[in-house]
Amino acid sequence: MRHVVLASCALAAAGSTARADGVLDEASAGNTQATASAPSSAWIADKVAGIYEPNDAWQIRLDFTTTHDAGSAPSAMARFGSSANNIYLANLSAEWDPGDWSFKLVGGYSPSATTTATTTVPFQSTSGTLQADAQLQSTGDTASAAAWVGWDSGLLGAFNTAVLATATANEFDTQQQLTEIDDRKGHAVSIDQIQMYCGTHACGPQLTSVLGAQETHLAQYVLDANVTQTLWGDTDLGIDAAYYLYNEDPAQVGYFSIAAVGRTASFGNGPSLAPLLYTVMPSAIHRFGSLMMLASVTYGQYVDDEGTDVTAALRVQYRWKLSRESRLKVYGKLSASRDTEQGETIGSGTLALGAQYTW
Repeated sequence: MRHVVLASCALAAAGSTARADGVLDEASAGNTQATASAPSSAWIADKVAGIYEPNDAWQIRLDFTTTHDAGSAPSAMARFGSSANNIYLANLSAEWDPGDWSFKLVGGYSPSATTTATTTVPFQSTSGTLQADAQLQSTGDTASAAAWVGWDSGLLGAFNTAVLATATANEFDTQQQLTEIDDRKGHAVSIDQIQMYCGTHACGPQLTSVLGAQETHLAQYVLDANVTQTLWGDTDLGIDAAYYLYNEDPAQVGYFSIAAVGRTASFGNGPSLAPLLYTVMPSAIHRFGSLMMLASVTYGQYVDDEGTDVTAALRVQYRWKLSRESRLKVYGKLSASRDTEQGETIGSGTLALGAQYTW
């Protein structure tokens, strides 16, 4: 859940826009490099949404997202049309805006799906410690719920203040295990050899967890607050902070990035390589008539001092007025991340293109 905060900032900044029924489609793609606590990954996703507003105070929205997790095997991208490594997520929300206040409830569910990725694991051989290539298989489902409370000063002049508070709960039921383990010469390696190595050496908690191939239940709770100030009518400055809590050590679920890929509402902004402890994000939005640009920088701290994440994001959006009632928005989003884990620094990135038609 790298950027629940980015969605919150955009919502707060758009709180005073006109309401209308609409449809949306967004395609996104991204990749990450391997770290000590996360295999490398590549993915593409498509999100479609329908928006219904029975009156000026209510909005009902349904989002459905399909994510194809290619793991670290590029050839898997060609199989996007198949069911292998496909993850499905549905989110239903209801929003009520009585004047300056707004209230929103969101429920989401991702049914059980199995994905695979590749990683490297150490093992003990007669020649000493060697590295093996292993296939990591993850099976799991996710349920989520969120409640949003927002306040907008409702000023129509050059200055306006919006405040948004969000509480989110994500529950992951996951089983991860290593399969098809081979050394660099193509010889099979047994789980016992890896367990023997970890019995005499310090292995990471992620690897230790998947060796047991046990089903785990992890609950993640996110408390988020956002304040956005409009200046001179066309510029918004915002600050967002989020804090993450867990019902147990999240490392016990295994490789968190594999468990969470495609299974949270914020995934289109990129996966979190490790469980987050907190994030802080300043942002700025400027409108040049029909053109809008949003820029943000997020600093995130991982749990147990595992490392940090710094992500810069840019969104560019253009809106056309097609008729008295209808509007078309097209947008692009680009983000680049620099993660530091256990002294190792890696990069990752995401790209998204979308369009929304309202009437």
